[in-house]
Amino acid sequence: MEFLEDAYTYSFDGIVDDIYFYSFISTGEHEIIKQVAFSPIDNLQTYNLGFGNIETEIDGTRRTNDKSDVNNNDFSKVLATVFKCLINFLSINNNAHVLFFGNTKHKHILYLRKISANIDELQKLFKIYGGTLKKQIELIETVDSNDRHIQEKDIDNRVFDESVVKDVEFFNSKRSKDYQFVLITSV
Repeated sequence: MEFLEDAYTYSFDGIVDDIYFYSFISTGEHEIIKQVAFSPIDNLQTYNLGFGNIETEIDGTRRTNDKSDVNNNDFSKVLATVFKCLINFLSINNNAHVLFFGNTKHKHILYLRKISANIDELQKLFKIYGGTLKKQIELIETVDSNDRHIQEKDIDNRVFDESVVKDVEFFNSKRSKDYQFVLITSV
């Protein structure tokens, strides 16, 4: 399990309002606290997997920023840790379905590439499906403080209502570029 061996040590932080929280520290140029959350979408045991940097606001409140560009260039290590949290989550909720997609076009492509590159290893642990929707997800292009053009997906958990899902199939690396979301369950 080479891909997952590169993971950071994580902690299970607990459950608040049916959301399962995990955290870990990304080390490098910065010490960045990352949070992974599994949020229920419906009462059919489907959860959205989200993760990002924990940031402290001026008023002292903490929030998870999944759009932060502050990182340690440790994408593989961070994603391996997210998958380790997923292993733990599914061991607690072995009937759950976990929805996984990038909130920007760039991130989604990176996630699909990493899953494709490690599909044999991951399929020993999970059933992984790729899916498409009946309608194309709109992209909202914004420019950040570094003059980068970001194509953010106009998407939220409600978009995955059964009435809008077009197709779900076992994950096929050769077709992964077509997937608008990934669905993961226990083996």
